[in-house]
Amino acid sequence: MTLIYSLRFEEEALVTYTFIAQDKPKAAKEFLSQLKQRIEGLVDNPKICRQNDEGYRELIYKGYTVPYLLDGDNIIILGLFNQNSWVSDLPTI
Repeated sequence: MTLIYSLRFEEEALVTYTFIAQDKPKAAKEFLSQLKQRIEGLVDNPKICRQNDEGYRELIYKGYTVPYLLDGDNIIILGLFNQNSWVSDLPTI
């Protein structure tokens, strides 16, 4: 399996990092590092996380949700959100 990070995920991860780093720069680096490790763990077991009603899977880490889509041999990391709702620009499957 190959991980593909969407531009949206990268942008949302940067916003999250910036928000956390305002008060705790070290914690922000650690958060992103551990989040990436959890995401990389999906390569070994991509179906470990719950599937939502729209057909996407959701990795939960420290109150943040990472929606992702399985597409053949690819794991597409779609975004990152906390308490706000994440709206998909992709059709439901």
